[in-house]
Parts: sequence; C-alpha cells; structure tokens
Amino acid sequence: MTMSNLDKLNAWIATQSDEDFKQIVNRGKLHRGQIVKESGVGRTSLKENVDVKNALVTLEERLRQKGILPALIERSGSSEDQPKLYDAAQRKKTKETGRLALLEAENIELKAENKALKLKLERFAEVSEALSDMGFMPYE
Repeated sequence: MTMSNLDKLNAWIATQSDEDFKQIVNRGKLHRGQIVKESGVGRTSLKENVDVKNALVTLEERLRQKGILPALIERSGSSEDQPKLYDAAQRKKTKETGRLALLEAENIELKAENKALKLKLERFAEVSEALSDMGFMPYE
C-alpha cells in the first residue's frame, strides 16, 4: 500500500528535530526543494494539495512560535501595486559593478602571470650570465 503525500510529509516531520529544521531555513521559510528531496513528497503536491499545504503552513507557524523561523513581516500593498519605475542610474551601477568584478579578476590573473614570467626571466638571466662567464655569447 502506498502512502499519501500528506502521510509522507507527516512521517518526515516526525523524524526531524528543531536543529534539522534550522538547517533548511531559506528566506524565512523552510526550503521547499529540500523538503521534496527528504520527504518524498512531490513539488506539485507542496504547491497544489490543500492538505499538504496546510500541514506545511501549520509546521512553519509552530516553528515561528519556537523561534526557529523568523516572524512574518506585513507588507504594505501600496508599493507592490505600483509598477516599478525604470531606474537608469541603478542599471548603470549594476552594470559597472559587474564590469569592476571582471576587471579585478583579470588584474589578479595578470599579476600572477607577471610574477611567473619574472621568475623565468631571472632564471634565464642567470643562465645567460653563466654562459657569458664561460666565453659563450648568447644571441640577443
């Protein structure tokens, strides 16, 4: 006999400790992907099955009361109802931040390459000096 998704979720919840729940907190809620992996409940059931959704909401409320999950914050609907304005300055700043990160990475890479080449040059300068002392003149 197969277990229902609600039974799977309840069985999984029963095997978890408060510390286990703390490990899968993501953005103030339990990480749904982790629940799917560990409990065997399908992702669709977490979103669409009313009984499973209610059991998960009840669990999260209980964890909030224990202080494992942070309290929910009320959001004012006025800012979310308004369309977001295009902010050219913010877009430019984001673009520059990305470019800066690329340039810093390239700079680090070039410094490492420069150091390696300087070490090789030192080694070849010593070889050139030794050949010169022996009477052989290397091509320059």
